[in-house]
Amino acid sequence: MAALLAWGALPLRAAGAWYAVWTAIGTLNLLRCVGATHRYHGTGERMTLPEQLDDSVNVASGSIASVLLCPVGLRWHALRHLFPGLPYHALSTAHRRIMEGLPPESFYRATLVPSVAAGFAGVWRAASARSSVARNEFNTEARSTQRLTEEHL
Repeated sequence: MAALLAWGALPLRAAGAWYAVWTAIGTLNLLRCVGATHRYHGTGERMTLPEQLDDSVNVASGSIASVLLCPVGLRWHALRHLFPGLPYHALSTAHRRIMEGLPPESFYRATLVPSVAAGFAGVWRAASARSSVARNEFNTEARSTQRLTEEHL
């Protein structure tokens, strides 16, 4: 694209519009992937199926925004962990049938978030809490190191 701009084959206004559109698409994709798939509890180690479910979400909303942000079954991410071979077009029906047969205290029901925004907010809160804990641990360790250094000087 830089070459097209340099040669004058691509107007600057068109390049700016192209950049703005692709930035918006990338940002929306990032937000939907973060808010509609996982809670990010994992540590990078291999997870058991119950751990995968605890880390995954199903977006319960059937709103137009949720359907547009999460097409082709992305709304049922936890269900995909349960039944990876289930075709995408059958996920909504499978989810509805499972929910009809499960008791209110079922572990599967804990995977539900009311919307992509709620899923994103949950990830944000968890990340903020982890960041706060890490910051406190770092400050405690720094104070301990400072005391040890002062004692040995």
